[in-house]
Amino acid sequence: MSEEDVNFMKDYLKSITKINKYDENISNIIKEESDLYFSGSKSADETASVIQSRVSIYLNEQYR
Repeated sequence: MSEEDVNFMKDYLKSITKINKYDENISNIIKEESDLYFSGSKSADETASVIQSRVSIYLNEQYR
């Protein structure tokens, strides 16, 4: 990394004001569906669509 890159990263890290919450359930959804994609059972488009749908349903259930 150049000194400019290091300074950019330092400035970026100093500017962060929010910490995102890690949600293991969302990670599990992504892993389950990704495994099906990598095994050849689903296409990339199908996988993305199912992940988006499942995560949306999960979030709606959690935050309503």
